[in-house]
Amino acid sequence: MLVPSYLIQKQKRALELYTQGCYQEALDICLQVIHDHPDISDAWTYAAFNCGRLNRWQEAIRYGQGALTHGANTFAIYDILARGYGELKQWDKARHYGLQALEMRDRLFGGKPVIPLAEPGPMPPLPSTQTR
Repeated sequence: MLVPSYLIQKQKRALELYTQGCYQEALDICLQVIHDHPDISDAWTYAAFNCGRLNRWQEAIRYGQGALTHGANTFAIYDILARGYGELKQWDKARHYGLQALEMRDRLFGGKPVIPLAEPGPMPPLPSTQTR
């Protein structure tokens, strides 16, 4: 789906406000985008993050679920869901989403190192009284 440029600008502004700690203002922009274009998963995701920063966990969960429904598939959305359910002491759901986040990280970052590690070379000589 091609996102219109004015929506990209709104999302950039919401992200800017988020990084400045203006979570309510950023959330308001996200909710405008959701209202006008409910199929944009990033708006749902950013709304969930902002609600998390505002300690509004039920809303964070609702927007996080909306993000999943609309195609979001990042470990960050599973993180916010795990945290939200944990804050509400719904441990089974917190565990479920936390494991999903960890499994996704393992798929993305697990396995062989990106840069192969070189074999260690010989150890340097031990210090002696002459070279101290």
